[in-house]
Formats: sequence, structure tokens, C-alpha cells
Amino acid sequence: MEEKKPTNLTNYEITFIVAPDVTDLEVQKLVTKIHDSITKKGGNIFSNDIWGKQRLAYPIQKHEFGHYITTVFTLPPQFSDTLIAELRLMPEVLRYLLISLDKEKIKPGELKRIEPFKEQYTPRTTATSAARTKTPRGTSVSRDKTPVAATPKKDEATRMKELDKKLEDILKEE
Repeated sequence: MEEKKPTNLTNYEITFIVAPDVTDLEVQKLVTKIHDSITKKGGNIFSNDIWGKQRLAYPIQKHEFGHYITTVFTLPPQFSDTLIAELRLMPEVLRYLLISLDKEKIKPGELKRIEPFKEQYTPRTTATSAARTKTPRGTSVSRDKTPVAATPKKDEATRMKELDKKLEDILKEE
């Protein structure tokens, strides 16, 4: 007996973030597990982008980095809640966002590939350890969590001279 394919498929895009301590091989296995779940429910994978380890916009479960994965697929709408429930049960998935492309009136072929974030995972430098101070309880707290600027000092000095010149021009006008 032939298995009937559902005719009412909805286009979805899911982006999920995997914990940074998960290896690349384990990320691939997790993506394969999610893809298998989609295809078993009668869906089809349209595209898959693994962005790699990127800095998070804000810490999630004390993690500052995570593996970003975006997948575009079709799935019968009654199984979207099941897919979300499966993602919730995966401890390595920190966050996910499932978007119905049909509700947004976007066709999968119209999606443009977005380049990954520019700030990739890099180990902390000693510049941030200098910004640590002792609290009354004796624990170390970092005051400055901003990344160290990668611009050469020559460019910064030139920029400062230009700003000084502009400031002088403004003051002369008054």
C-alpha cells in the first residue's frame, strides 16, 4: 500500500540555538534528528544553514555563545506543535523560533541567504581580565564585557585629529 502524502503543507522557517559546549559533530547529529522528525511527519526540507558558533545578543542559561542553525521546510500544520514539543525536550537547544512563512506571505524560494554575524567565537583576551575588580565578598566581577576593538591605533589617532579639527571649526563659527 502506498503512503499518501499530505496535500496541505505549510512552509516554515525554524532558527534554533544550540549550547556552545556541544561539538560540531553533535550539532550535525542534532540537525539530522530534527530533519528526520520533520520528514517522518510528512514534511520536506527546503534548505539548511548552519551559521556556526556566534555570540548571543544576551546570555542564555549563562552561555554567551551558541551554534545558530536555520532550516526552511514544509510540514502539515497539525504537526508544528509536535515539533515544538520535541525541541523543548532537547536540553542542548537553548532557544528556537518557528515562523510560518505562509502567514507572512513569503515563499521559500524568495528567501535571501543572510550572512552570519561578523563576531565569531574567540577566546577571551587578557584585556578583559584587567577590568575585573573585587567585590566586598571577595569574588571577581567583570566591569567591562565589551569586546576589545580591533582597529589599529593609527586609524584611531587619525580619527581623533579629524574630530578635533571639526570641533575647532564649530567653535570658530560661534
